[in-house]
Parts: sequence; C-alpha cells; structure tokens
Amino acid sequence: MADESLLGNNPDVEVAEVNRSGWKIAVTVIFPALVAAGASYLFVQGNGLWSLVLTLFFVNLIALETLLLKSSGSLWLGLLLATLGLVWPFWATVALGSLAITALVILFFLALGVFSGRYQLSNTLKVPLLRTARKTMVGAFTGIVGGLTVLALAGSGALGSSALSMNNVAQYFVDPYVVAPVLEYALHQPYKSGETVRDYVTYLTSSIASSTISVSGTTIGLNSLPTKTESQLVNSAVDTSVAQLNNVVGGQINPDSSIAVDIMEVIKSKLVPFTPLTIIAVLVLWAVVAFLATLLSYVLALIAFVLFELLVLIKFADIQLESRSHEVINLE
Repeated sequence: MADESLLGNNPDVEVAEVNRSGWKIAVTVIFPALVAAGASYLFVQGNGLWSLVLTLFFVNLIALETLLLKSSGSLWLGLLLATLGLVWPFWATVALGSLAITALVILFFLALGVFSGRYQLSNTLKVPLLRTARKTMVGAFTGIVGGLTVLALAGSGALGSSALSMNNVAQYFVDPYVVAPVLEYALHQPYKSGETVRDYVTYLTSSIASSTISVSGTTIGLNSLPTKTESQLVNSAVDTSVAQLNNVVGGQINPDSSIAVDIMEVIKSKLVPFTPLTIIAVLVLWAVVAFLATLLSYVLALIAFVLFELLVLIKFADIQLESRSHEVINLE
C-alpha cells in the first residue's frame, strides 16, 4: 500500500524538528521548576532580594525552554512543573480551592506566553530569539503577578473562606515588602517584624525624651518626668496618631495590631466584598504590570540571548538549517 504522505519515508525530513537527547530535555524541563520553587520559597521566608533574583532567572529559563523544546508534550510538562514549583510553598497556608485557582492563573499566562513565543518560531525563517523571549517573558510576569493577586484576594476574604488568613498575607507579603522598607527608609531604624502602631509611636516619643520643654518658665527634660506621666503622654500620642490615621485612610486602625495587619484591614474594608473599586484596582494593577513587564522584557531578553549563546557554545544546543517539503491542501 502506498504511503499516505506525499513525502514518503524520507528520514531527513524531521531531523531539525526533533530533540534527541533525553537528558538535555529533562534538564530543560526540570531545572526551571526547581528555580521557581526556590524563588517562591524565599518569597515566603521574606527574603525579597534573592527571591527577585531567582524569579528573574526563572523568567529567562522559561524563555529558553520555549526555544529549546520542540515537543508540545515536553513544553506542557515543563509548564506544569514550573507552576507546581511556584505554588508549593503556600500549601500549608492556602486553602485547596484558592491554591488551585492560583495555579490555574499562573499556568494559563505561562502557557499563553510560551505558545505565543512558539508561534513566533514557527513563522519565521531565522530564529527570532529576542522577540520569542519577550513574548514568553510577558506571559510569565503576568502569570506570577496574577497568582500573587489571587493569593492576596484569598487572604482578604474576597474569594470566600480560606486558610490563608489576613495575618498570613500581612506576614508573607505586606510586612517584609511594604512596611519594612518604607519605615526603615523614613525613620532610619531597623524594623522588627510585627511591630505595631503603638510600638512606633512609643519609639518616636522616646526619641525626643532627651528634649527639653519650658513649663512656667522652668526648663525640664521629658526623660525626667514620672513614669505615670510619661505613660500618659505616650497613650495620648497613640490616640492622637490613630485618630489622624483613621481620618486619612477612612478605616479603623488598631494600635495594638501589627502595622501590616492594619494595612490589610484597611484594604479589605475598601475592596471586599467585590465592588467597582475592586475591579478597577485589579485592572489598573494588571495594566501597570503588563506595561512594566513589557519594558523589563527588553532588558531580560538580552540576558536570555547571552544564556542561549552560552548553551550553543558548550554544545548543549545547536542551531541547524532545515530544508524540507511541506504538504498543503488546495482546491483545484
């Protein structure tokens, strides 16, 4: 029986389109997932700098994965492993439903970026490395931020009940990445995780304890006041500060809760349950992320180009020319 293909049994037809090294495929699939897991774990531990470094490295690896893997099955396996790597550190604190939504959001945008990059590869004569890398990276960045958005909404209660409490969100996200850098910059003092409004007002009051005031023509030092009087002054300062903060943010600040928890409570009061403001906030956030991801992808694509050239240099990958026939269907 004649072969159905017009190309017959030409053994050279698929040479340039098939990866033949099993261990190289395994490294290309598994290594990005390990880097993703490390980045996510460091993020949960509050190590923002190294988490960011590994995240940027992961995004470059996803771009390389898009370039190196030919099989859709290998690509999907790599994407699934990478998604699992990104979400696994939250297993103990996030309800299964919220974690599943997070994973689906990440997987969707990772796949969107990867297969957009693959489309670039399949429609050009030369390998469009930079363009492919940028397409992939934008999807990766959007997926990561989308996953973090889902986790934040889960912790705020916008997605219903969740094991990821407000305290978890405050501890993992707000405390190390918002409160700590802002207060350390503003007050030039080391920040201790979980400090409250009362702690900081007390610190500010104590910092002027060596100052002097004039009472009935007599100059006295605040640090010489009786303990009871000093306590009254601190409590009065706390009450005044809290009242002013409430007027500014339009919420209820608890001076004995951590600053991060207070911030989350204010956000929750503004955005939960879902309101038009919630939708607008999420859309604006994603628009900003997409814009920044596009800009950043131009820089990171150059890094991906250097990494790719290194892989070619050490013979991990090879660029080949392809010459083959192509079957088409026409209406004659």
